[in-house]
Amino acid sequence: MRKIALSTLFLMLPILAACSYYEKRPSTITLNDGKEIVCPGGLLFNSESERVACYNEGGKVLLIVGWENVKGYTVE
Repeated sequence: MRKIALSTLFLMLPILAACSYYEKRPSTITLNDGKEIVCPGGLLFNSESERVACYNEGGKVLLIVGWENVKGYTVE
């Protein structure tokens, strides 16, 4: 497994202006309170709304959370 710090991504996104990054591989979001949320369908990072969306295998949104609530994520 590979861990990527969201802070690095957040620092890059304002430079790239409003854009989205979609990680299609199964992922896990770690929230600031320590809870881990499994996203089997991947993640969508949206710099315009400053939100992270978590998807299931069928492409349906499981959860949308603000960047300020996300500590990091892991791609499986």
